Amino acid sequence: QLKPQRRASQRCGSGAAAPCCVDVRFDTAVDAHMQVTSMCRKVIICALSLCLGQALGQDDHDVAEWEMHEAYDGWGPPVGDDDHEDAEEGRRLSLWAAHDDVPTNVTGISQEVEDDWADDYAILKPIIEARGFDVTGANHLCELPAVYCTNGYRRRVPTYASILMDDDWIGQDYQLVLTVPEEKKESGEATLDPALFQLKRVGYFQVYVNAGPMPAGIENLGRAKMVWLEGNQSHGFEGGLPDNFFSLKSRMFLMASHGPAFTGHLPATLPMCEHLDYRVYFYRLQAFTGDISGLSACTKVTSTFEVFLNPLLGGNVWQAALGWDSITAAINLWGSNFSGQVPMVDPVSGEDPWVAWCRKRAGARLFLRITQQVGGPLPAGLNECAPIFGRFHVAGTGLTGDFPINFSQSIKLKVDGIKIYQNAFTGPIPDIPYQVTILDLHSNKWSGNIPSSWFNNSVLESVDLSSCGMEGPLPDMPSSVKILKLSGNKFTGPVPQSWASNTNFEDMDLSENNIIGPPFTWGWVNTDTSGNYDEAAFPSAFTPAPAWPLKTF
Repeated sequence: QLKPQRRASQRCGSGAAAPCCVDVRFDTAVDAHMQVTSMCRKVIICALSLCLGQALGQDDHDVAEWEMHEAYDGWGPPVGDDDHEDAEEGRRLSLWAAHDDVPTNVTGISQEVEDDWADDYAILKPIIEARGFDVTGANHLCELPAVYCTNGYRRRVPTYASILMDDDWIGQDYQLVLTVPEEKKESGEATLDPALFQLKRVGYFQVYVNAGPMPAGIENLGRAKMVWLEGNQSHGFEGGLPDNFFSLKSRMFLMASHGPAFTGHLPATLPMCEHLDYRVYFYRLQAFTGDISGLSACTKVTSTFEVFLNPLLGGNVWQAALGWDSITAAINLWGSNFSGQVPMVDPVSGEDPWVAWCRKRAGARLFLRITQQVGGPLPAGLNECAPIFGRFHVAGTGLTGDFPINFSQSIKLKVDGIKIYQNAFTGPIPDIPYQVTILDLHSNKWSGNIPSSWFNNSVLESVDLSSCGMEGPLPDMPSSVKILKLSGNKFTGPVPQSWASNTNFEDMDLSENNIIGPPFTWGWVNTDTSGNYDEAAFPSAFTPAPAWPLKTF
């Protein structure tokens, strides 16, 4: 029962139940609903983790919390009992529960704001109802489904929504997350009503569509710091984009997952680059055309550029990226029709532009993934970025020449952060830092020995050097390696004796090499030309095989 109390509840003890005990204090029924709902969620997740022997990882916790929150939707405290004499308070609490525990009793900071909210309410209510949401009892903008007037629960409104909006946005703007009810996702039609572009106070504009054209007028959303337009991969917008579409004024933009009926085009000039300063996303747009060079003008973006799985979008992404001076988080450009050489040393100044490009990001952690048919080398100046890379993924790009980056001191790399397979790199095998566990370098043209930095890594578990044309004896490997793929080379001779000390090998592929004779130096190694084996001498001639837990050989 949620009776208002002017005292703290009994405090958690130190017994067996203590790990899943949460202290709660509340002074009003409104406060109680928020505190108890939050408490119940934490206690259930905690108890579930204990029951499973703490087997749940962080991702599992997130899913569990998400699913439990789905169950809370619409609970709300009962109206009319002894604990809720105020029916209006009960109504608001029910709406609160239906809003992912986001309070709905928010008022504008001024009469001007309230008037604007009233106008927006008049526009939104019929649109939200037409999508299949229940708007019964929603008498104010902040009570409408899909509208959030304070920080939204994370599964509805990402945490960066509040990063984008001004610090004092509560009471002035609101967040719109217009989806489709779960029960109508397969059958309901969701178009983008142009009346939405008349909204005066929407600060975060996220709309799901599965049919209809992209109407004109989106540039009128002057207060929207975020514009998010998403389809369902097979369906979305139909036709192209209106003339002034790329004149929108948001700080972050996402266009994603529209089906083949969407034939938008990325023009060479993008006025929106003047306003974009946080994140940009274009992905899973099957018939989206144009050249990515237009995005090179978006020099103010500081966090992320992600353009991927757009098979008809072309251009030179390396050239475009060279203009992005401020990005410090992620550049993710792949699965499209990108091509062209990587910009190298300026023939006039003699300067490598990537040196300055990397230095502007000093102290950051940059995730770089670029898939583009290059057919040329990487510039040496990218080695300046070695200390900041969290991921370096340039697989399948036809890059040639020596690999220029020394990763041995790249302490910010993720454990699987190096992926440079399916290129045409020559020269020495790259160095790696101590924390990398998965290393995929296959389908290049490496030469030389395994670098000493590999043996300073005690957690390296998977190595793929297959199809690299490497010659000579099979190389030594760190004793931590579990998965070793060396197929498709020209290695000769037996397996090194040093491999016997590795007790971790689970998967080994030495096929398609030039190994002649017994591959192992252990087991029965004596040869009796007369065909008479000396059984008495057998134990002394037999070398025990290593204790490999092999699953595949």
